Amino acid sequence: MIWQAIDENEPAGKPLSEYRFKRIRLTVLSIEEDRKVLKKHGHSAERGQQILRMTQEAVDQGALLIQEDLQRSWTAT
Repeated sequence: MIWQAIDENEPAGKPLSEYRFKRIRLTVLSIEEDRKVLKKHGHSAERGQQILRMTQEAVDQGALLIQEDLQRSWTAT
């Protein structure tokens, strides 16, 4: 999924409308990986794995996700 995330060099504390964003690519679903976690540990662990994967991908691309990003990604799946 292509996502607009806050550039990692932006300082905290500004209104959201004033942040500089960058386009990044996130893996919302990784079918095999997510299925293994779900089967072994349940739905909460599966969601935790998805959040961890997406936040790490964002950081690797020089961006940061906010809570609203994670909520929207959950409802998009």
